[in-house]
Amino acid sequence: MTGNAAIATTPLPEPHFDRLSELATALSSAQLHWASGYLYGRAESVLNLPSSVTEAASAETLTIAYGSQTGNSRRLAEALAAQSEAAGLAVRLVSLADLRARELPSLSLFYAVISTQGDGDPPDDARRFLDELGGRRAPKLDGLRFAVLALGDSSYPLFCATGRALDERLAELGGRRVVDRADADLDFERDAAPWLTDALDTAKRELDTTAASTAATGTTPRLHLVSSATATPVLSAPNEAEVIVRHPLTTERAVRGVHHVELDIAGSGIAYQPGDALAVHVSNPEPLVEAVLDAAGLDGDTDVIIDDHQASLRDWLRNRRELTRLSLKFLRQHADRDDSQSALSAALRDSDPQAIRRWFGSRQLVDALREAPADWSAESLVKALPPLGSRAYSIASSRAEVGDDEVHLCVAEFDGEHDGRRWQGLASGQLSRLDEGASLRVSLEANPRFRLPDDDSTDILMIGAGSGVAPYRGFLQQRFATGGNGRNWLLFGNRHAREDFLYQAEWLDALRRGSLHRIDVAFSRDGDAVRYVQDRLLAEGRDVFDWIESGGRLYVCGDASRMAPDVDAALRRILETHAGIDEEGARERLNDLAAEGRYLRDVY
Repeated sequence: MTGNAAIATTPLPEPHFDRLSELATALSSAQLHWASGYLYGRAESVLNLPSSVTEAASAETLTIAYGSQTGNSRRLAEALAAQSEAAGLAVRLVSLADLRARELPSLSLFYAVISTQGDGDPPDDARRFLDELGGRRAPKLDGLRFAVLALGDSSYPLFCATGRALDERLAELGGRRVVDRADADLDFERDAAPWLTDALDTAKRELDTTAASTAATGTTPRLHLVSSATATPVLSAPNEAEVIVRHPLTTERAVRGVHHVELDIAGSGIAYQPGDALAVHVSNPEPLVEAVLDAAGLDGDTDVIIDDHQASLRDWLRNRRELTRLSLKFLRQHADRDDSQSALSAALRDSDPQAIRRWFGSRQLVDALREAPADWSAESLVKALPPLGSRAYSIASSRAEVGDDEVHLCVAEFDGEHDGRRWQGLASGQLSRLDEGASLRVSLEANPRFRLPDDDSTDILMIGAGSGVAPYRGFLQQRFATGGNGRNWLLFGNRHAREDFLYQAEWLDALRRGSLHRIDVAFSRDGDAVRYVQDRLLAEGRDVFDWIESGGRLYVCGDASRMAPDVDAALRRILETHAGIDEEGARERLNDLAAEGRYLRDVY
């Protein structure tokens, strides 16, 4: 269909209409929004709606785009969209995975809510859009009004780097900033609230002329909700789980211990799928709380009242505040209170991000309080510290294999030492020592972005290092239990084959029974040359490329700071070599695979 030809309408056959009515009745209002966007998007692509339709809509519409790795940015974008719609504005809600940079000049008012993954990386659903916007062919944006809300975790030095870069690039290309960027930390709802209020008020003012114009012409702006095919991760309420089994997967000689943990979740209502994560809710250990109180020179029995919640300082520190993860936001406040010329003050003044990274890598809160003494009151310390968060672990089982009452985890111990004081990861230290029968609080962290293909004949290539292999155990269990006939290829890396070949017996058994069709390994400290998973990928480049060309799906799970970027670079080199394209073309092809749901990453 071309031009402005009318679109013929055909009533639905009665069985289809009945099914659609039944579905619409069962959906919540938020789900109806999602479904309306999905159906519109399908119609737009199938019917090839004339550009004049979408251009007219965008000229009247507030476009709210989100880039989200765990769902927080999306939830804020959805809240803003709902409030804007309630205020009478026409709203377009869209994932950055579904937005192209070339569309921006046709938009009137553009809001972006975007997170930063780890230490400066963009969320996967925004990679293609950001690459296009940062490239030589990026469009001029002289007529665009925009605002950016950035989300991040200030325990990483490059806090909110993606949002900052997007905000600066939109202005550099000629856009006019109508609301100053805000940077939201782990307590993102509280941090984002003032920005959301300003953004809504600004949208009402900025679109007032458009509203008056449409009222004069008798044209009503329509709601245009577009959603990515991936849904928002869902976090369930905490439930009690009991340890069934815990045993080590590594030998005593391994640099980092890894444990297999099986939990009884009967009666919890947790219905996970392979690819989901389990959030573990733990409190800070008493010795650490007392060490912080001693280093700060504060009385743990002091009452602290914040937002109508009253508790002792000791209780705030034990159950409500982060003590094991340093926050850049806190460190800056702490340095402002430190009159001495401490190493912390010098690191914060240093323009090299590596200087502050060295601080983050080996210290916890108690170390900062001891090395750079500062004057804190009980209330000011509690207000400055980030809220205590849960720790998420990729689920290493499938309910189709182990039943509805069990969930399995693969837990790597996280520890360190500074100035003679040894410390452990908050959750991993406890999980690695729990005995049979011990209980803990857990909740489901659903991850629709990291799922097996609906078509079980699709080939999958699973790339992981260390405990990043966890979800692939669940993938294989699921495919074997349900009779999936797609080929399964595992590429696994770790330090030593003898010390930390995680689940080795299970992979070999899967090979024998045919549920695993191929396994390639890279043990970086065995042999004369250091070899990582990305090196093994390159060595098998021809087969990897054939896997991609035949419609296979790629999965990457593991470390976000080193392994995932190196694997990404290796995949680009494979595409350059075997597809005969340049570096930019390989990047675009990989971004397209991600947008199509064929290149999926769960990195941390």
